[in-house]
Amino acid sequence: METLLILYELQKHKCAICEKELNLHDKSTHVDHNHENNQLRGILCKGCNHMLGCAQDISKTLLNGVKYLQNPPAKFLYENSGEKS
Repeated sequence: METLLILYELQKHKCAICEKELNLHDKSTHVDHNHENNQLRGILCKGCNHMLGCAQDISKTLLNGVKYLQNPPAKFLYENSGEKS
């Protein structure tokens, strides 16, 4: 528990990914760990923990998600219409 409190302070009581304020006693706060070696990685909000789970902790999948958001395939539909994707 002491290690968790140190990490909580180190993260300034925020999710390590989205920086949302966290409460250690809230059920929506998750302690994330590496599923291969069980080492603690950080404290996350429910949404960010779910995102990592859906991506199966695969960095390439998450990076592809960033690329997708920055350059969605359907953007050409709006390039000349003045609408934003």
